[in-house]
Amino acid sequence: MKRALLPAAFAAGLLALVSGITFAAAPSRSDLDRIAKKLATQAAGVKEAELVLIEGAPRDLELLQDIAVQVRKVGAFPLLHVGGDRLTRRLYDDVPEKFDAQEPKLGLRIAESFDAIIGLDDVDDPGNLKHVAPARQLARGAGGMAVAEAMNKRGVRRVYVGNGLYPTVANAQLLGVPRAQLEKLFWESLDVDYGKLAATGEALKAVLAAGREVRVTNPNGTDLAIRVEARPIYVSDGVISEDEARQGGAATQVWLPAGEVYLVPVAGTAEGTVVADRMLYENKVVESLTMTFKGGKMTSMKARRNAERFRATYEAADARKDEFAFIDFGINSKAKSPKGLLSYIPAGMVTVGIGGNVWAGGDNRVPFGTALYLPGSTATIDGVTFIEKGDLKLPEAAAAR
Repeated sequence: MKRALLPAAFAAGLLALVSGITFAAAPSRSDLDRIAKKLATQAAGVKEAELVLIEGAPRDLELLQDIAVQVRKVGAFPLLHVGGDRLTRRLYDDVPEKFDAQEPKLGLRIAESFDAIIGLDDVDDPGNLKHVAPARQLARGAGGMAVAEAMNKRGVRRVYVGNGLYPTVANAQLLGVPRAQLEKLFWESLDVDYGKLAATGEALKAVLAAGREVRVTNPNGTDLAIRVEARPIYVSDGVISEDEARQGGAATQVWLPAGEVYLVPVAGTAEGTVVADRMLYENKVVESLTMTFKGGKMTSMKARRNAERFRATYEAADARKDEFAFIDFGINSKAKSPKGLLSYIPAGMVTVGIGGNVWAGGDNRVPFGTALYLPGSTATIDGVTFIEKGDLKLPEAAAAR
């Protein structure tokens, strides 16, 4: 899935909103306190008397406790939940399959009761569940989708930290980046000027809002056109503002490291071909995944290698799994890699996907989806270029306003 469906799996490393600081390694004790405060008071905007769920892995227990302290210091009430790969795996291996389709009563109660959730990714191994049948994961995913929709409806503020970039050994191998380099990228992607990031996001939002058709092309054969007029546009800039909190729905989520502008296009308008040279799925890299779209639906799919597990999951999913789901543009200028980082946030990255899109404000509830990263693409709006060969090209005046 593009985004976590349940409030418990978001990547850890927690420098969410600290600017003007350079980290060569993990943050110090004083840095952790400052980070925890920023997460609680700035990113999530926690207020007195609110209920706040804080989630993560055992590796981050100290930071989880720090966040809880900062939540309590403003008069709110924290509750910690610790997960991780071991628990996730055992909940499949040791729990009978007959319970997979149960109504997610606890998740729904959380959606009804908590005002904010701060989640740190608890995944160390992307292939942790590669032995689990796709049908089982999809069955549980349906419950997760119901929880996500309930949170959107009620406007629960959610801060998800990690965004696929937490520098574990397994993640570094999957991304094809040395761990030390990934760690440096992770911290530097977090260490940005969030005011400037927000301004860039709003500038791109204005460009998209004023146009009708986006076209994305790439030397690898990608040539896709979608309609975007009158569609809600969201900016993940690291902070859930008061206006976004009042707006509710998909606006009450941010992913850190931040730096995305995304939307669900006009239904039925996606036309053309998307070629992802590398697509990350579980603990493998699917090579040269090609999808053809007509009338907003994927009509054909092929890949050079490693697509067996992805295809099996796709085939096990319900109706609407083939619908074009979203388009996402990266705006974080510090998230760069010499090899081309597969992530949503690098400035100039274009990401598209199929399947469920409730997280993006859409109405597709299918518990299946994927993200296709298209580094080096060119994107135009009504013929005017705003991303050129992977470089974000916003008017200087617009980006600064």
